[in-house]
Amino acid sequence: MFRLFNVLLAPFYPALFFYLWWRRHIKKRSAASVRGLRGIVPPEVSESLQDGKPIIWLHAVSVGETIAARPVAKALKAAMPECRIGLSCITDTGYETALAAKKAGEVDASFFYPLDLPMFVKRSLASVRPDVFLTMETEL
Repeated sequence: MFRLFNVLLAPFYPALFFYLWWRRHIKKRSAASVRGLRGIVPPEVSESLQDGKPIIWLHAVSVGETIAARPVAKALKAAMPECRIGLSCITDTGYETALAAKKAGEVDASFFYPLDLPMFVKRSLASVRPDVFLTMETEL
């Protein structure tokens, strides 16, 4: 089923690249967000997480979930100080909030979450290499 889903998506890949161009140049979203949607995690983020300690990837979609994720990240850090925590999001405002969490020492890294396509997800997973993935969802 997974392969069928991805085969059916293949004809839409050219539209995806137009969407990313539109997002960057028309909507004026950050270049970092467009790279992040393509699964490109900055090297400094990968390096900050890859020190042999367990990695928790905490994902929040936008600013609301990112705000909700901050106390969770603090509690995880307090309970498991040996772990590294990476906080991802999709929106630019969520990313700004994630950066504030990093500056406050609540997380070890912040980065953009990739679009749900195999090539982008694989690239992200190869960079972050999480042991655990947690997602925040406030719309349930």
